[in-house]
Amino acid sequence: QTYAEQATQSRERLTENDDAGGAMRNDAPMAFRYPTLLLWLHASKDALYPRLDARVLEMVQSGLLDEVQTLDEFRRSKEAAGEDIDRTRGIWVSIGYKEFEAYQQAYQQHLSSGSISESQLAKLRESAIEQTQAATRQYSNRQARWIRIKLLNAISRAQALRHMFLLDG
Repeated sequence: QTYAEQATQSRERLTENDDAGGAMRNDAPMAFRYPTLLLWLHASKDALYPRLDARVLEMVQSGLLDEVQTLDEFRRSKEAAGEDIDRTRGIWVSIGYKEFEAYQQAYQQHLSSGSISESQLAKLRESAIEQTQAATRQYSNRQARWIRIKLLNAISRAQALRHMFLLDG
């Protein structure tokens, strides 16, 4: 239904432009190698942000902290063996790992010496969750910006905007 509605609107715009002298009429063959239909699933920030925040909480409940601990143990074992870890690339800069580093260090201290209290750990955990949620929202913004600036411009240059449809997520 959405495809049909947007296709009709697109044809109407082309007809209007054709009536105005054909300035935006696109008679060029499709620039894609194969028949292509692009769907952009988009949601307003008011709808998207609570979903992203809930997703982070679900990830924490589903074992994110175990993954962070496993990565931290791997990193420490490599560093103990004298290997350099480039912590500026790859998994080490992924959302959800770097935000939990302070918590993970405090958790290790808590286990080994008890020098970190449960309440301090809880505060660090909450802070890490909030940082992960913020980073996730920022990443979502960067993705949408890339679509708007890079992808839509490339599709426009290829004169193929008629193959792209926006879906309300």
